[in-house]
Amino acid sequence: MIRQILTSLAAVALLAVVSQPAAADQKSDVVALVNEAVEHFKKVGAEQAYKDLADPKGSFIRGDLYVYVISMADGRMVMHPINPKLNGTPQLDMKDPDGKLLTRATFDAVKNGDGWVKFKWVHPTTKKIASKTSFGKAAGDLVFVSGFYD
Repeated sequence: MIRQILTSLAAVALLAVVSQPAAADQKSDVVALVNEAVEHFKKVGAEQAYKDLADPKGSFIRGDLYVYVISMADGRMVMHPINPKLNGTPQLDMKDPDGKLLTRATFDAVKNGDGWVKFKWVHPTTKKIASKTSFGKAAGDLVFVSGFYD
């Protein structure tokens, strides 16, 4: 009995250790993607950058990762590569299932340049509410955002 308990505890500990690097890798992948998107925007300008960010065969959509852009001037979605129907729509009052104001939380997080926001959202595959972590980076009055499901 004790042996079974110890074996179970060891398996749980191993799982915790193995899953932590995956989360760290996801965070570094998201930061890299957002930084690349901001640099690309600065290099080629808004019109070309938005086309490139939305290109499903381009380098800015990487599996489940993509970058969207929100205006801090008016809280509107500037560009969403997966759901372009959101482009131009107000986002300031967008809430997660717990009532967290997502865009406002993102704007607060990037006050010093960049930051992280945790919230809940419908997972596109499972269609269930899941925890999500996003990273935003300010560039002028725009915020470039990407995230991953925890």
